[in-house]
Amino acid sequence: MTTLLGNIAIPVLFPQPLLALAVLVPIVGVEGFELRRKFAIPYVKVLEANILSTLIGIPIATLWIGLCNWVINGNTGGWGTIGLISHASLTDLDALWLLSVFMVGVMLLCCALSVFVEGRYLRMRLGIVSDRPFWHSLIRAHCYSYTVLLGANCLWFAAKII
Repeated sequence: MTTLLGNIAIPVLFPQPLLALAVLVPIVGVEGFELRRKFAIPYVKVLEANILSTLIGIPIATLWIGLCNWVINGNTGGWGTIGLISHASLTDLDALWLLSVFMVGVMLLCCALSVFVEGRYLRMRLGIVSDRPFWHSLIRAHCYSYTVLLGANCLWFAAKII
């Protein structure tokens, strides 16, 4: 399974370091725009929070991909595995179903962890009051950035196919 995780999800969805850094740029832009509009949070602080959550995402990504390989290879008769990458057949509906469930699961987990880590970081660094509007804006910003992340992941897969 080739992946990347934005914030925490960037290393899962884009395990290549340079590609992960490139994907971080639009994510910081989207989140920074939303948070700056409501709370005047500087883009630099949003970048710092995203770098922190991305670094936390690296071991999570490694463990998640390893778990996915173990479950998929153990329950579907085995696909060719090289390191942390599973080569699933695109015609195997069981494989696609499992991969879809794993991706949705990891994206939801990573989004929740990103909101938590970045929210705490921004609160501590900027002294923002931890009220409902702050968390709603942060969640909304992450929904937007994860949409960008999924779009980037789809473009990456399309580019690899071509």
